[in-house]
Amino acid sequence: MEPCSSMSLAVWQSGFCMCCCWSASTAARCGARFLMIGLLGAFTTFSTFSLETVNLIEAGEGMKALVNVLLSVVLCVGAAAIGIVIGRQI
Repeated sequence: MEPCSSMSLAVWQSGFCMCCCWSASTAARCGARFLMIGLLGAFTTFSTFSLETVNLIEAGEGMKALVNVLLSVVLCVGAAAIGIVIGRQI
């Protein structure tokens, strides 16, 4: 995987984890959703994932594009689950 894609994946994972942690925490139930939706939503933008995947496909790197998609989905869903578990402990 390209270094830029790896960095993006790391940012997405941490963002998803923080977003889900916030969502599952007591603070989120108090109505303060700006942080989760506004800031963390921008931090984990789906458009960057899409652009990098299309760029890999256009560069003839279909296997790298597939790995990018699979890793992004699996790791980010995992990060989301971890965030929820952490958030419920807060």
